[in-house]
Amino acid sequence: SVGTHGVGATATNALCSAFKATSYRGTKVGEVNFSRGLLQSEKISKCPKRYGTEIEITPDYEKIFKDVNAYNPKQVHMRLQDAGFLLDGIKIFLTVGGERIQMKSGGVNAMFATMAPDVKIHSFEQVEIPVQVDGVDKIATVDVAFGWKANEDDMEMASFVNLSRTSDGGSHAAGVEKGMVSYLLDRGKSKCTAKELLEGLVVVCH
Repeated sequence: SVGTHGVGATATNALCSAFKATSYRGTKVGEVNFSRGLLQSEKISKCPKRYGTEIEITPDYEKIFKDVNAYNPKQVHMRLQDAGFLLDGIKIFLTVGGERIQMKSGGVNAMFATMAPDVKIHSFEQVEIPVQVDGVDKIATVDVAFGWKANEDDMEMASFVNLSRTSDGGSHAAGVEKGMVSYLLDRGKSKCTAKELLEGLVVVCH
């Protein structure tokens, strides 16, 4: 869960038989331990200078996830990799089965290069798109990277609001698609249809 600060950690804590958070701030480290949402212990101590946060969890297989053998590491990896790309200046690591993996970084351009490594990239940063929220006109700011795969018929889009994937596109994704088609049709040297422009198009927008 993302979008509202603290909600994701609170929800995860409630669903775990064990939840440990360790926060490093300079030469001090704070540690809290919970079991099924209830605080078990907390302490603050000194440490060599470092910064960052570590989260260790054990899903509650006994009471909540009785029919689940284990969480899906690939899905966790994908979520953290999304955050690694989109959260500038933050290093994210995932440890599974004793293996510590650092997530890639670099924003929408780096994510695009992972999705389509052999495709020439075009990008726009801080694109302003007019939107309505509860009847109020606002401006959404979007980063976009795009390019075309050869000999492909389908369009591929990875779109995000905050850190959440919008699997069905969302209004900002539809706005980016419409704006790109309008811009390219208006400035294209050769005549083509919107459908032809979208064939093989790969887009990352955040």
